Amino acid sequence: MADFEPRILGFLCNWCSYAGADLAGVSRMQYPTNLRVVRVMCSGRVDPVVVADTLLKGLDGVIVTGCHINDCHYISGNFHTQKRMQLLIELIDQTPMRGRVRLEWVSASEGTRFAAVMKDFTDTIRALGPTPLGTDQAARTALLAVRDTFSSPHLRNVMGKYFHLTERGTVYGWKLEPARMEKALREVLRAEHARALIIHNAGTAPVTVPRLAELTRIPAAEIVRHLSVMMKQSKVSLAGHDGADPLFQVAPGAGVG
Repeated sequence: MADFEPRILGFLCNWCSYAGADLAGVSRMQYPTNLRVVRVMCSGRVDPVVVADTLLKGLDGVIVTGCHINDCHYISGNFHTQKRMQLLIELIDQTPMRGRVRLEWVSASEGTRFAAVMKDFTDTIRALGPTPLGTDQAARTALLAVRDTFSSPHLRNVMGKYFHLTERGTVYGWKLEPARMEKALREVLRAEHARALIIHNAGTAPVTVPRLAELTRIPAAEIVRHLSVMMKQSKVSLAGHDGADPLFQVAPGAGVG
């Protein structure tokens, strides 16, 4: 759309990227005015759930910026940001919202870089066009599943311990191998995302496993495994049969975790 102007929200850390934005402003550097800023003390305080909710409210793009790695004012805040946003972007890029979330590092002295990053991201979103959430229910369903994946207490617990256990170690001084921790984290991510997809695609009416497999593109055997876990959590119950296929009903207000 030639006349489309994106609505973009930026989360800027107080100590580096917000100062870089300020430098760009006082230096009269030119960049698009599409950005609206939320100033946070550390990029590590930006929750993936908040980013997903921002998109669900109709924003066209979200950018998170922070201090360069090893320069965080709070030592390890941006390590947490890097891992969380990497996982969030990977999931969002599997949906029709691909390309609408970005993570960048900008220091207080990089006014020129801040202006360039914002111009590039605005151009990217302008090329993508308006958010599809208003007209594409499948896109909204996919994004709701991403949001609820990162609401999972199990996933949040593993993400929260990732840096601590690989860099600092346990109370006994043991450090977990990053590759081992990464494998565990991604297994939890896949499981919680699959269950969130099941919940949001099932709807309010009873549904069969073949229909869920069709809607979620998850193999039927895997659907059955997740349904077994979710039944133990009282999130799903049996609701009769459709021929030879059992029907499953998602409990009202069921979530992941």
